[in-house]
Amino acid sequence: MFFLPVLTAIFAILFFAVLPISGALFVRSTWHVFRKTLISAESLPVLTKKEILNTACTEYPCRAYGIIDAIGTDESVWVSIDGASIKVFLENVPIYLLSGSRRYGRARNRKEEFSVERYLWKSMPSIPVGNSVFITGIFTHIDGMPVFLQREDSKPIILIHDVPQQYVIYLAVFAGRPVNEYWNPFTKVSLALGLFAMTGIIIGVMSIKFISLIAAISLTLAFSPILPFLPPGIAGFALYRRFWRRARYFRARRDVTLLRTSSQMLYGKPSKKDIMYWKRLALINLLLSGFFFIAGYIVNAILVFVLLRSLL
Repeated sequence: MFFLPVLTAIFAILFFAVLPISGALFVRSTWHVFRKTLISAESLPVLTKKEILNTACTEYPCRAYGIIDAIGTDESVWVSIDGASIKVFLENVPIYLLSGSRRYGRARNRKEEFSVERYLWKSMPSIPVGNSVFITGIFTHIDGMPVFLQREDSKPIILIHDVPQQYVIYLAVFAGRPVNEYWNPFTKVSLALGLFAMTGIIIGVMSIKFISLIAAISLTLAFSPILPFLPPGIAGFALYRRFWRRARYFRARRDVTLLRTSSQMLYGKPSKKDIMYWKRLALINLLLSGFFFIAGYIVNAILVFVLLRSLL
């Protein structure tokens, strides 16, 4: 009997905390690699027609701005750069799509702000010929054909966009993060499994006579997925979303400030104090978002527990 609240707590922690957080860490690391690669690409040479036509050119890291010229039949595309074509293999290579308004990343916490979506070639919507594309990776010639190498330790970054060339890296770094990494495929699966497990616990509590304290604790934990969305704790959830968006914005500002340290064209050099300033603001808002989420959850959990205790 006393084991039921413990079992319910284990299920709640596993399905509603551990698995979603694990998925969030994986998603965050993936996007971190994307942004880090783009920041490094800012200092790489730009691929030109001369290197593409020079078959004696050895492999070297670079960045390229071109236009999709044709779709290959072997999971590849041909990209036109200064009138010369280069083949890019897309099998198992993530493709990023940069889209949004013409505000060039200046919108703060608004829907028209730019976003970056991640696809694999098989799940990618149709790509019309003529789309602009940015590529960074290792360029070389294989049997006389100019290509970007695809290796386990060095896969190219492919970014489809419709913005001026000078803004591509800046906007991709600014927007290259999920809206909320805690909502990910791991979360969807864990929520489904958690709801199934909690449904079984609710049925068990309602069909078997338990001490009211045990039943109230178990049911409160079983209802944990919906507790943040109930009044009055939903006010805490609203504040959590507000400060989460602000933290996301400040992390984006931190990243573009890091980008400016390697940029030679658009910006002056920022100092370490500038980077620490945005890091500090991001951390403060992240902590505030967590505080309001937990506070709203605890308030609702206490109210639900008291209500259930009086009814059982």
